[in-house]
Amino acid sequence: DERRQGALTVSQNNWEKSQTSSQVLIRPDEFNLSLLNFLLKKNFPIASSCRGEQICQKCVVNTNILSCSLSVKEFLMTEKEVQVDYL
Repeated sequence: DERRQGALTVSQNNWEKSQTSSQVLIRPDEFNLSLLNFLLKKNFPIASSCRGEQICQKCVVNTNILSCSLSVKEFLMTEKEVQVDYL
């Protein structure tokens, strides 16, 4: 259903090893964005020098997921929280 909304928890680890978590709302038109573009749109700092072409592999979240390689909808099929390490 294109009208549904959702939410995602984004946790960030910073250089002091402390963690902050934010609940981020997902609008219906954002489910098909790549996770990388969604996080950047929501002003979360995500490393990427290839602009989402799956070359640099710097946009890793949750230890082993390339955020440019799947949509928000695909990510939510298996995960509910994005964990981002400080750049």
